[in-house]
Amino acid sequence: QDEFGELSVGFNQMAQELQMLYTHLEQRVQQKTAELSKQNHELALLYDCAAFLQEPQSIEDLCAGFLQRIQSFFNAEAGSVRIFDEQKTQLHMLAYRGLTDSMMQMMHCVKLEDCVCAQAVYQKSAVIHQLGHMVSPHLLACQSQGFKTVSAFHIHVYEDYLGLFN
Repeated sequence: QDEFGELSVGFNQMAQELQMLYTHLEQRVQQKTAELSKQNHELALLYDCAAFLQEPQSIEDLCAGFLQRIQSFFNAEAGSVRIFDEQKTQLHMLAYRGLTDSMMQMMHCVKLEDCVCAQAVYQKSAVIHQLGHMVSPHLLACQSQGFKTVSAFHIHVYEDYLGLFN
């Protein structure tokens, strides 16, 4: 109950606060390290894709190599690159990985309105569909193959949309 007691209580409170700060600091360092690691991984993909896309090669090899890199990065089971016809009413398969032969045959050339990816075309933006939550009058090819999620991203040069990759 004297001055030394009050000083001792103050030091103990200070020590507890320092301990909490060190604990939170370690957590923040771990969090920032994880964020930096993720950003480095993304930058590595970006640089790898940019270097790969600069190499002279056929359009099929270009699409297949790009698809392989993106599919590996996202740990996706399958992927495809499809281009529009001139009237932009159909999608034609240019490259694919991880799709069954039957799905490849169904999706080789598909009318835009028969594909869930049409939304990405009409909105001119990337879309991600959770297939388990979709209500459709007919079973989509990707649903029939057991896929749970489908993402569609545009391939474009300047303002011209060329196709999609999934």
